[in-house]
Amino acid sequence: MRKYLLLSFVFALISLLSSCQKEESVAEYIPFRSEKDGKWGFINLDGDVLLEDEFKSEPTIVSNDRFFVKNKAGYWEMYTADKNARQVGKEYVQAGAFIEDVAPVVEKGKAIDFIDKNGKVRFTLGNVDGVAITSCRNFTDGLAVFKCGGYYGAIDASGNVVIKPDYLVLESAKDGKFIGVHNKYKGVKDRSKVKITVLDTSGKVLSEFPLAKISDGVDYFCDDVLAVAKEGIDGNNYWGLINEKGEWILHASHKIRSIKGMRNGKFIFSDGEQCGLMDFN
Repeated sequence: MRKYLLLSFVFALISLLSSCQKEESVAEYIPFRSEKDGKWGFINLDGDVLLEDEFKSEPTIVSNDRFFVKNKAGYWEMYTADKNARQVGKEYVQAGAFIEDVAPVVEKGKAIDFIDKNGKVRFTLGNVDGVAITSCRNFTDGLAVFKCGGYYGAIDASGNVVIKPDYLVLESAKDGKFIGVHNKYKGVKDRSKVKITVLDTSGKVLSEFPLAKISDGVDYFCDDVLAVAKEGIDGNNYWGLINEKGEWILHASHKIRSIKGMRNGKFIFSDGEQCGLMDFN
């Protein structure tokens, strides 16, 4: 049983730290080995083993009943997450997880495809206004951030562009919101002249607030708040919570040196030495 103790701790962290990724699937199984140099299998949150000593290469986590693992030739293959572990689809040089109903894959010498759980191509990423899409993240909240011409935008699960690639930075959607920095600020070094943009999943700009307001922050909203840091006069970062307009919900405090794992109006914080639980008030 000792080999499962660390896994139990890992699962607890996964559950807490991904709690605000509301549309993102939590790992159904994670890869494990029963022996240090043994083959890989899968175990779930309850300690139930799905497969044991099955794969030489470490597979991805299981999400939406699918996982990927590399074959002898070094290509990724997709499998069903069951006792028979049946291969589905083709071989891929790159593959992402089934966070939602589709996953990004790349066949050798081809563009980025999004496939369904049967391995069927749902759509292919080509270009936007004649400029090729060069990378794409997994889906969260029904949308995926892509890179095109050095800038970032977002597509829906049908491949339609929802947010044009106009952003220097665009974090993946969480809690129904994106956080980005528009490309009009390219080359601007004065933080006081740069604004952070908050968008909803339709691409509508909800608000903007000065980048200079914060010195650090997490990259996603949770329960309509964003954990951010403000630099104190001593040069240290102290954390608090703001809303989508950049207004303080919980002012940055010397008691809070970091914030982790927000959920249901509460969050884990550290004062630099010890950790505790605090609510948004």
